[in-house]
Amino acid sequence: MAPKREPPIDVVTNIIVIGIIGTKHIHTRGMAAFGQPELCLDNVPMFLHPFATMFLNHLADFMLNSGEVFKAGERVGFEDPPSRFKLVDNGRKDQGNPMWDIEDVAGAYVCEMPGHDHGHAHQH
Repeated sequence: MAPKREPPIDVVTNIIVIGIIGTKHIHTRGMAAFGQPELCLDNVPMFLHPFATMFLNHLADFMLNSGEVFKAGERVGFEDPPSRFKLVDNGRKDQGNPMWDIEDVAGAYVCEMPGHDHGHAHQH
């Protein structure tokens, strides 16, 4: 782990999140200036774009300021909000810069409460 960045990078000032109207694609722009890949979410309904933007800002802040080193294919998660996902390099580019897809981790939310065998997801 690298040391935490001091002073931290202000993600809201330095990273923009682009959602293209009429598509379900949303991605960052500005991560490459700090040596990180751009981040991309696909199949995001328009009504979820504000939440996806907050999620991408949260992830960008963590990647830029935490001191953690991320690799493509790595599983990542947050406790608040609870989430698990994988960072995937599918060879996509944004303005020539690497763009990693954020993909769901199969089975990450399967209910594990004793006596529950229905496999649906919920918080405990």
